[in-house]
Amino acid sequence: FRRAVMARDREDWKAAMQQFLTCLEYDPYRVEAWYRLAFICSKFNETDEQAIEYYLQVVELAPDYGDVNTNLAYLYLKRDRKREAIQYLQRAVDTNPYNLSLRLALAHAYFDLNLTRELREEVVAILQRDPQNAWATDVWQTRFKQEQLESTNAVPRARKAIRPRAAAHPPR
Repeated sequence: FRRAVMARDREDWKAAMQQFLTCLEYDPYRVEAWYRLAFICSKFNETDEQAIEYYLQVVELAPDYGDVNTNLAYLYLKRDRKREAIQYLQRAVDTNPYNLSLRLALAHAYFDLNLTRELREEVVAILQRDPQNAWATDVWQTRFKQEQLESTNAVPRARKAIRPRAAAHPPR
C-alpha cells in the first residue's frame, strides 16, 4: 500500500495501479486501496469500466465510504448511463443533502429521463436551498408552469406588536 501511495505521489499511474492491485491480493478487504485504485482508473477514459468495478467493490464493503457514491454516479453519467447513476446520486444526496451540485446532477438526470415526479421534488429541494438558481427556476416555470414556489417567498417582515387597547372606561 505504501509503495502504491508513493507511486501515486510521483504520478506514476501505471505503477500505482499495479501496487494497489498487489496490495489487494494480500488484503482484499482494504477499502482504501479499492477506493484509491478506482480513483486512479477514473482519470483515464480507457479504464472507466474498471473504475466502476472497483467503486462497486467499495460500495459492497463500505456503502458510505467517502465520496464513493458521488464518484460512481459521475462515472455512470460520463458513460451516459443515467438510469444506473440515479441510485448512486440519490445515496450521495442522502449522505449530503446540502450539496447543490449533487442535487443539480440528480435533477438533470431526472430531466433527461423524463421522470417528472422525481424532477419536481428535486427542483423544489433546489429552490428551497437556492431560490435564485437559474436552471431550477427555468424548469419550474416552463415544465411545471407555475409562477412562484410558495416556500421560496421572502420571509415576511415582522409586524409591530399590537398594543393592547386601553379600556374605554377606567376600572372601578
